[in-house]
Amino acid sequence: MDSVFGFITTGSLVKGGDDIRLNMVLGCGAKVLKYCIFAFNLVFFIAGTVCLGVGIWLIVDNLALDRLINASENIADSPMMKEIASKPQAVHDIGIILTAGGAVIFVIAFLGCCGAMKEWRPLLVLYSICLMIILAVEIAAAIYAAVNRTNLEVSTKLLMYESIKDYNGSSSSANGIRAAWDSIMNQYECCGIESNWGEFNVSGWYKKYQPPEPFPAPCCRTPVPWNPDTYCRGSQRYGKGCYEALRHVLESKLVIVISVGAAVALIQIVGLIFAICLCQAISHQTIA
Repeated sequence: MDSVFGFITTGSLVKGGDDIRLNMVLGCGAKVLKYCIFAFNLVFFIAGTVCLGVGIWLIVDNLALDRLINASENIADSPMMKEIASKPQAVHDIGIILTAGGAVIFVIAFLGCCGAMKEWRPLLVLYSICLMIILAVEIAAAIYAAVNRTNLEVSTKLLMYESIKDYNGSSSSANGIRAAWDSIMNQYECCGIESNWGEFNVSGWYKKYQPPEPFPAPCCRTPVPWNPDTYCRGSQRYGKGCYEALRHVLESKLVIVISVGAAVALIQIVGLIFAICLCQAISHQTIA
């Protein structure tokens, strides 16, 4: 019975007690979420550092394919070679994206820490929106990479078939292409594109020197003194083609990129859930 003595009723006392308990529960929950988000953003910051490091590594790593791409792009009298050489640069481009993404993650992690510690809802909302945008971009990039993976392999092989024609050829950039090919064959212990007979028959080297067997010195398993007219016997050449060797290197790098991307995306999802829950807790506290 809510009998009235002055201005206080039993019902209002009960309601007031419930509000106090609700505020205490919400306050404790918000405090736990606040420190969870703060801890999460420390992990997120580390993830950003990893992204930045992997991105820089992909950009500056002296991949032998990059030398072939650069040498092919420098052939001034071949617009087709310039176009072909511009295609198999996905790993380098991914490195740029990861580097930029790592820098953005630093800013977002800072926003999340400030919003959580100050319990300022607008900043947490901005933080959540940024996480959702980056997550959407990552998903789109993953789909794009999956769709264009075959194109990358095809364009790489096409570049190799076209550039081998200028191996020690007559163009002003031929020496660069020969050096790039020699670097690939020495570094990965491979021969030609697929180590098949006749692959070097179209090269300037073969047309000029007409060696008894169509394999240049870097194809040999055992080192031989290099001279422009030196050749390697077919029985002594590396059995592995350079396309397969480069494809293995590219796939290894992509596995690292995919692993880093998946880990960062998972961290983002957890952080997004925490941020939304903290926003809700702050809203309930404000209403109560």
